[in-house]
Amino acid sequence: MTNLRLFPALLLISSLLGCTATEVSDSGPASPEEAGSLTGPAREQEGKVSVSTLSKAQQAFFLENSRYAESLDELDIALAPKHYELEIVEVSNQQVITKAVPIEEGLKSYITGVSGISQLVVCASDAPGKEISSPVFQNEAWACGPNSTLVE
Repeated sequence: MTNLRLFPALLLISSLLGCTATEVSDSGPASPEEAGSLTGPAREQEGKVSVSTLSKAQQAFFLENSRYAESLDELDIALAPKHYELEIVEVSNQQVITKAVPIEEGLKSYITGVSGISQLVVCASDAPGKEISSPVFQNEAWACGPNSTLVE
C-alpha cells in the first residue's frame, strides 16, 4: 500500500527534478502472459524505473522526516519488480544509496545516490551482472562509480 501522505512530497520532488507522471509510472506489462515475453532492454527498464522511484520516495521521506528511511518497509511504498531485487545499500544523515540487482542472468544492475531533495544520480553497470560500484558524492555533485555509467 502506498503511503498517501508522501504523495504531495513526491509530486513536489518530481516537479523540482523536471519529471512527469509518465516517467515514474509503472511501465510493466498489462498481463502476466506478457511478462514472460519482455526482452532484456524492457526488463532492464523495470530495474531503472524501480530504483529511480525508490530514490524519489527517499527524497519525499527526507522532506517529511529530515532523515532517510533505513528499510524498504519504512518507506511504505508498493514496489514489486519481477526481474530485480531492491536494496537500500547505505544510509547516513547526508545521503542514501539504493540499488536494483537483477534476479536473472543477462541484465544490468542499477544504483542511485541521493543527497537532500535535489541531488540525485542513477547509474547502470557497464556489463550485465549483480556487481555495481556505489556512486560517489564529491564537490556537491554525484558521480557514477567505476564500471558504471550515468543513466539519462
